Amino acid sequence: MGADKIIGVAVSSISKIGGTPIGNIASIGGQPVASFSNTYSLEFDGVDDYIDCSANASLQPTTAITLSTWFMIPSGSLHYGTDTVISQDHVPYGGLYNGYYLDVTIASNGYLYSIFGLGDGSSETKLIVNTNSGGTPPYVADTWYHFVGTWDGSDMVTYINGVALGTTAFTGPITYDATEETFIGRRGHGQSRYFVGNIDEVSIWNTALSGANVATLYNSGTPTDLSTALASTPVAWYRMGDSSNAYWNATNWLIPNNIKSSLFSQRSFAFDGVDDYVSIYDGASGSGPFQFTASDSFSFSAWIKTSSTAAQNQIISFRGTALLWWSTFSTSGNIRLKMYLRDDSSNVVSISSYNSASGWIAADTWTNVIFTRNASTNELNLYINGSAAQAAVTDTTSDDFTAYDKLSIANDNYSGGRYWFDGMIDDVSIWDSALSASDVSAIYNSGVPKDESATSNLVGYWKMGEGATFSTNWTVPDDSSNSSNGTSANMTETDMELNTPTNVISGTTQNMVEADRVTNVP
Repeated sequence: MGADKIIGVAVSSISKIGGTPIGNIASIGGQPVASFSNTYSLEFDGVDDYIDCSANASLQPTTAITLSTWFMIPSGSLHYGTDTVISQDHVPYGGLYNGYYLDVTIASNGYLYSIFGLGDGSSETKLIVNTNSGGTPPYVADTWYHFVGTWDGSDMVTYINGVALGTTAFTGPITYDATEETFIGRRGHGQSRYFVGNIDEVSIWNTALSGANVATLYNSGTPTDLSTALASTPVAWYRMGDSSNAYWNATNWLIPNNIKSSLFSQRSFAFDGVDDYVSIYDGASGSGPFQFTASDSFSFSAWIKTSSTAAQNQIISFRGTALLWWSTFSTSGNIRLKMYLRDDSSNVVSISSYNSASGWIAADTWTNVIFTRNASTNELNLYINGSAAQAAVTDTTSDDFTAYDKLSIANDNYSGGRYWFDGMIDDVSIWDSALSASDVSAIYNSGVPKDESATSNLVGYWKMGEGATFSTNWTVPDDSSNSSNGTSANMTETDMELNTPTNVISGTTQNMVEADRVTNVP
């Protein structure tokens, strides 16, 4: 059967029924419909609390933008000053005026002023609106407000609680310092203006929403599901504590970009390049799914993100008399891929991607890397992002690959360890077959990892975050049928991150505590 449809229309393309957003419909034909749930917001102390959402081009729209957020300032935190709800590299005191921001100010007369600012690299345009001018009374403490700023390439508009309260012209385009992060709860570029109060449901769009769209988001004072409410979706949506992927890592809250939450692979591990690694087995030589004979084909796949120029930055290591070393290395500042094989009789062969620019790995960029050994054709191959990274090399080994007793991820587990991987690793897989070129392309999947647990001949599969549990060390489950679980060494709970090939713009709280996620919502 094909995709589910309602009267011939794919369910995934339906956002409203009878003009009502799906998220707001309680029942259809008497049958209950799962409602949109909003349970948590984050509470900011106005001193040093904020969220770092990283520096990423997708958070830097240049020709149109919408910023949307809900905020509340408790009565005990009312103060006369300017607080920032969201910002991206804006410099109001000297220097270049770049990026965007939403500020709120409560004046001495008790009125709320909303401030929406944009910069074009030489000057800023600031739209300041007294909410009372739109008929709203002076600011009411302990009350949630919906604040939206839009710009369509010509006009900036500010909305409070679904009502347009002001407009001004801005020619644009918006300019940015590409290295600056997007912040929630403070101004960027070394400034403060820390927000005091609660923030919820923050979203960034690369289009200008219409007044009707904004009214839909306001939804009579109840946040709605931004993945279905409108025909378009935001590039980022931070639910501020809701979402199954929100995670307290003993130090910070990890706040996912919820618009990406349905995609496979939301978590990965960060390795410090000093002593972090995951051991699959240590001192357990003999038969098993990772013992390969001379006539066996096998393949490895992993997603990596590194800027290391180390001579050997280990991804996977089989250690013993036999060696299977899979690593990155650097020559002339370019990161490359290498596979080194030594069989039980110490016959050696290797393949490296140093001969071609197509074999270079982009620094600090998620990359899919694959190695294959085809015993039938005696060929070794390397692939980077679905394409051959090097011409095939003839396999000159002749014996088995069984005389090893250590298997690890992110180091060579020899004499206390060496060749530590410095960077991120996600979705590590081993097959006891040679992947074909079409298999490789399907795994790369245009840069979007997918679940490989049902693929044929899979003998090891570590998703590197999903399903992992922490107690002193991480237990990293093997999602193949062999259940060869891994155990981390020298790693902490903070080494699991919401940073994956499909989601690189999650947020991380700074200076906040677990109790800052509260059940106070619009």
